[in-house]
Amino acid sequence: LARSNALVEHAGPVADDGLHALERCRDKRYDVILMDMQMPRMDGLTATRMLRDNNNFTDTPILAMTANSTLNDRKECLAAGMNDFITKPIIPELLEMKLAEYLTEKVIHAPESIEAESTPTVMPVSEPILQLSARQISALGTLAARLVNVPGVELVQSLKSCAGKPELLERALQLFVTQHGDAGERLKTLLATGEWKDAERLAHTLKGSGASLGAIALTSAAQHVESAIKLNTSTRRIDAIPMEALVAALLELTRAIEGTTSALVSGPAYHE
Repeated sequence: LARSNALVEHAGPVADDGLHALERCRDKRYDVILMDMQMPRMDGLTATRMLRDNNNFTDTPILAMTANSTLNDRKECLAAGMNDFITKPIIPELLEMKLAEYLTEKVIHAPESIEAESTPTVMPVSEPILQLSARQISALGTLAARLVNVPGVELVQSLKSCAGKPELLERALQLFVTQHGDAGERLKTLLATGEWKDAERLAHTLKGSGASLGAIALTSAAQHVESAIKLNTSTRRIDAIPMEALVAALLELTRAIEGTTSALVSGPAYHE
């Protein structure tokens, strides 16, 4: 927990409560905002709604930090305008992954004129992870060897996002199922009820989460859905949103993860 607090404080200014957060955002824009749900004077949901009413923060990623992870809690977060959430107690490595997920796109598309010191920092990954062969992956341990067979997951990219630690990847996969296993149905509901901005935000979250896990099919499908939502927001043509590919990719990934992680739990422990 101490390391998590240090990471948050190192990433940028810390607000004491919701009102203080709004004051912090009055004269400065941020690449990503970590929003605690329970705060004095103003809670995280209210602060998020007010930030979304500010044109400067319409598209800024806002990540909830909460000890509650029920379906209703997730719906409240999305309805308030949050992009994603981080469950407490906070696991430092997963926090780093989540921050990297939302900052990477800004780094990739940053103008060349921006000086190096102003570029957002992404979790460093050792170069050897990018060049692993199948034999080297197997040598990492039983967990990594079994994850090679997960359909729709590119293991090298997945391990890169997890700093090359198979046991951390397992936890990230389990967390993905918990947080996004029902995302297909939630997207359909948001579109059907006219909440297109929230639907676009959820599709963007799925795109980022899929990319961090190396889930190529899901990432591509989510990107197409996000783009289609943007193009058809004014006409609200639900039939123009390619949901079938996204739902299929999400279902394949979640089923694979559930089957793999259950096998991993009963398998030998991984030792560095």
